[in-house]
Amino acid sequence: MKIRSSHNFDAWRTQLERTRRWHRRLKKIKPEGTHVVSMHIAEDYLYAFFQNCWHLCEWVQKSKIVAGPKIKHLFDSHEELRLCRDICNGTKHMTITRPSVDSQFTTFREYDWLQPSMAEGPNSNQKLMVRAAGQKHDMFVLADQCMKIWDDFLEPILTQQKNEPNRVSAPN
Repeated sequence: MKIRSSHNFDAWRTQLERTRRWHRRLKKIKPEGTHVVSMHIAEDYLYAFFQNCWHLCEWVQKSKIVAGPKIKHLFDSHEELRLCRDICNGTKHMTITRPSVDSQFTTFREYDWLQPSMAEGPNSNQKLMVRAAGQKHDMFVLADQCMKIWDDFLEPILTQQKNEPNRVSAPN
């Protein structure tokens, strides 16, 4: 009898829940969130989210719950997910040999001293941004967009599997 490991107990759903947990952590630390943290910690959380978010694609592919062309179409139609891939690979491997958007993307802090602060603390007027292909993106907003795209894409599959008899799943 093969013993299941907790890292992949529920196949691709395990990775989906891991990605959602990282997303919930981001919600707590972004400027209007409940915790004020250093910008370095915020960057670490963002990079961990984007790495897990991109790897969700690989888990879904390896689980074969969706045909490969559907996954390709999902990424082709959403620049947010392609940028997620570049952030994942750039922060994990230092350089990108096959970019989805921009191999030379940059991350930076943007200060807005005229914007009223949503939170107290030393980082309340800062945003963590990424610039890719000449476009600037707020990294917290990008994370929200990526999570929504995945949730919208996977919800019908989750609903269908929930209705399957004899399905065992790990608790969230």
